[in-house]
Amino acid sequence: MWEQIAQVAGGLGLFLVGMNVMTQGLSALADDQLRKWLAKATRSPWMGAFTGTVVTILVQSSSATTVAAVGFVEAGLLTFPQSLGIIFGANIGTTVKGWFIAWLGLKLQLSDVVMPLVFLGALLRLMRHKRLSGLGSALAGFGMLFMGLALLQTGMAGLQSILNPQTFPPDTLLGRFFLVLIGLAFTVVTQSSSAGVAILLTALNTQSIHLGQALAMLIGMDLGTSVTALLASIGGRVGSRRTGFAHVVYNGMSSVCAYLLIPLYLIALDHLSPGLGQQEPEFALVGFHSLFNTLTVFAILPFTSQFAALIERLIPDHGHPLLQKLEPSLLATPKLALPAAVEMLKQLSTSLLQDLQSKLASPDVTSLRRKHDESPQYAEALDAGLEYLQRMEITPEQPLLFRKYSAALLLIDHLRRLERRLQQSSRIEHLHDDSRLNALTGNLSESVDLLLNSALVLSTEDLSALQIHYQQLRQDAKQHRQFVLEQVSRRELKTTTAVNRMDSVRWLRRISHHALEIGQLMQRLSSEEL
Repeated sequence: MWEQIAQVAGGLGLFLVGMNVMTQGLSALADDQLRKWLAKATRSPWMGAFTGTVVTILVQSSSATTVAAVGFVEAGLLTFPQSLGIIFGANIGTTVKGWFIAWLGLKLQLSDVVMPLVFLGALLRLMRHKRLSGLGSALAGFGMLFMGLALLQTGMAGLQSILNPQTFPPDTLLGRFFLVLIGLAFTVVTQSSSAGVAILLTALNTQSIHLGQALAMLIGMDLGTSVTALLASIGGRVGSRRTGFAHVVYNGMSSVCAYLLIPLYLIALDHLSPGLGQQEPEFALVGFHSLFNTLTVFAILPFTSQFAALIERLIPDHGHPLLQKLEPSLLATPKLALPAAVEMLKQLSTSLLQDLQSKLASPDVTSLRRKHDESPQYAEALDAGLEYLQRMEITPEQPLLFRKYSAALLLIDHLRRLERRLQQSSRIEHLHDDSRLNALTGNLSESVDLLLNSALVLSTEDLSALQIHYQQLRQDAKQHRQFVLEQVSRRELKTTTAVNRMDSVRWLRRISHHALEIGQLMQRLSSEEL
């Protein structure tokens, strides 16, 4: 008996190692191109679900897909509802693994055939070439996975005297509830639903468990994956916490539906395919897994926005809204970290320009001071953005990345200067003192409108128009200064009033310069993809 227990434990361990190595290899093979596709092919929750399904099938890991989705949310490349689509799709994609195990592992029994693959994979893993090494990991993991299944099957067959349907809770309503708990506990302990599915399929193959019992345990194992995600998200940023909690809520609803579906499924199975549950219980099990995951995904997708809003209300973000995208975990990959910083700077630029526009429109000093007191802490966000950029390891040997990195640093400098000038209420309050100043203010207001209406993604024509506005304002400002001096010399204007108006003109000219630079730098940052 102890020999059989050792075989079961060893087989399960070999299966887990094989699955882990294969996933690492497939993820390395997929690398940047798959990540880019994942970021782009999520225009709607339905597209996100399709993408999540395909990516999970390709990398054979729903966890890898979920982690990538969370990373893109933190980087600002995906919205939270879009990430939910990917996560829902990953639940469908992970069911393919069960078909994979049932057909290739238990029916065709490829354990002997794939042994040479382990040797070949081990050799390729020694190569320094990234893709060859990734291919080696995939092949070696693939082989170990089936070797583990064969060992697991042998050990299970030897334990039939003590491991049989009577060993488990009965296939009743209450018994199924305890079976769900057993399945959940197994997944939490092993940290792998794939291992649980492999155990169930092997137990069915050796007639150590009935189909009804296996269906209930499968539901618990599916629910257990969300507990793992929740534990992994504890202490993380709001995006990861929301994702972990969304897993629990969605998988909880899905598990309840699946639990209620068991009797109907068994009845339908007897009517539509008599004998399948007894002769091929493995396929009946994986069929149920695919069915309830697909049905629940299709049921929730039309309500993705409402579901996301519910999660956001339950887990509100109390941090600075402009700093949400600066996820520290992305710093290990500058190609993801830099777009996250750029997206944050784009939002910050938009907020500052909107604040500027409101100040240009309102000559009321009390209103200006109130708006400044209520405005976001821009300086704090700029300091955090600069610190985040400084932590990136980007060198001139990465030309495109370095050019964008330099542009982001220059952008922070201009935003910092703009933020300081927005606090100069004494200069702003005189912008509408006379018709000439009012015209200059209107010129700057048009420039800011141009930036905001283009969402800071300027075309060549927009940039030319911005440059014309800047040159015109400079020329008009020079003429206005001369006009004010002439008024003072003719005793038509008090000296203090003249100084205030010239200060305001100087403020307009400098702000116009910052607006032009922000437009040019944002065009440089958005002109090329990393």
